[in-house]
Amino acid sequence: MIQGEVYCGGNCDLFCQLTGAEGPDILYFGDHIYGDVVRSKKTNGWKTFLVVPELNHELDVWTRETELFEKHHELERQLGECQANAKDNSNDHVIKKLESGAQTHSR
Repeated sequence: MIQGEVYCGGNCDLFCQLTGAEGPDILYFGDHIYGDVVRSKKTNGWKTFLVVPELNHELDVWTRETELFEKHHELERQLGECQANAKDNSNDHVIKKLESGAQTHSR
């Protein structure tokens, strides 16, 4: 092992023997959520970092289509307002109907 270099391959027991490091002293990078990240954290107590190559494409799309996503967010907000107003208006209608029914019965 060369100090300052990335250790790649091998296994956790050998790595701990070679470095004298253990548990939270180690930051482990992996690309498999269970096989690398969960197991390393749970079994060895290592700090873990999940590498997700697919996110690179997602970030490219997000950056390229920011304006479209902002428009979508605004439309979602407006839809929520319309639904809230419709609910409020329908409740007003029900209340008015109940009030008018109560007035009719009290006469």
